[in-house]
Amino acid sequence: MKAVRYSAAFLLLISGVLHLLLALQLIDEPNSLPILVFGIFYFIVGLLLIFNMRFAPLFGIIFPLIGLVTGIFVIGIPQWNLMLSFLFFVDAVVVICCIFCHMKNREQV
Repeated sequence: MKAVRYSAAFLLLISGVLHLLLALQLIDEPNSLPILVFGIFYFIVGLLLIFNMRFAPLFGIIFPLIGLVTGIFVIGIPQWNLMLSFLFFVDAVVVICCIFCHMKNREQV
């Protein structure tokens, strides 16, 4: 379970940095602020997962799921590029990993 948690944390940290870089690249567009905010949240949740905080897996489910759904509906499928496809894929993997960690934590309680 530790490997799954660290994998989700690593992916969230990478995704957070990529969101920050994407927000800086799209600084003049209206979507840059939400992308920046999600980048910060992803980075923080990644750190919380590394330090094994109690609610980190739950945050690792909620924030990427919100980002995934919002990204699909706000950006739209026709405007996807390779970077967005990668970020959406990472979000999906993180959600699956965090669901696994959350379920394992519930079994131990």
